[in-house]
Amino acid sequence: LSYIVTVAEQPDAVRSMAVHLSRYYRYCTQKKMITTIKEEVSYAKSYLEIMAMRKRIRYTIEMPKEIGELPIIPLILEPLIENAIEHGLEGCESAKQIEIEIDWTKNGAVSFAISDDGEGMTKEQVSALKERISRKERKEEESVGLWNVNQRLINYYSKSAALGFKRSRWGGLTVYFSIRPEKKKEAMQVLIVDDEPYMVDYLRKLVDWEQYGFEHVYTAGGGSMARDLLDKYQPELLITDIRMPKISGLDLCRHVFEKKYP
Repeated sequence: LSYIVTVAEQPDAVRSMAVHLSRYYRYCTQKKMITTIKEEVSYAKSYLEIMAMRKRIRYTIEMPKEIGELPIIPLILEPLIENAIEHGLEGCESAKQIEIEIDWTKNGAVSFAISDDGEGMTKEQVSALKERISRKERKEEESVGLWNVNQRLINYYSKSAALGFKRSRWGGLTVYFSIRPEKKKEAMQVLIVDDEPYMVDYLRKLVDWEQYGFEHVYTAGGGSMARDLLDKYQPELLITDIRMPKISGLDLCRHVFEKKYP
């Protein structure tokens, strides 16, 4: 906001900052368990654009296009970039560069590297940092960013996804990790059936279906309509009332079994 005040007479700059801030806060407040690498990079780019306007840093992002659709747990890159700016660039007056490289490894994993041109770290400092972020419990006075990212990568993927550190090509620090993401699964569908409209509406709103991979939520107020929707869409999940006029929930389950729907 202080930046917006300083450029109040430059509408383009104010508009650009507002757009990136809105994207930044919209992404970091969402409740997705899984996102795509493309979305994660887009979020990181919004953060970098904000920092570029405020601190005049430069950045580059290199990533093969086909990697973008692969899944990843969210809020991984931004804390690493923030750490690079706070502890790398801000500690060195001449440092201005952030570089993000995402690519395939020889064994089919995806590697991520965030580099800066700051002062870097000694081997002793790197060893101490690795020891701190590898602990299961974090001390209250220690920073949370790298520790949190490292623990989440290990817990979700494996120990092989833990953060690593090395000297960047400018003499600063490179933080890197690699993951082996599964191919993005096709979106699933759910059908909710009940002859009480309030119950259908309640179940539809009760769960964040998208978070669990369900892109389409179909609803039906009776067995006849539900059977038609089953035949048309063949949803992966059926949630149905048992006692309904004419066609019951058990009839619907029998229909799915007979048709050998997934």
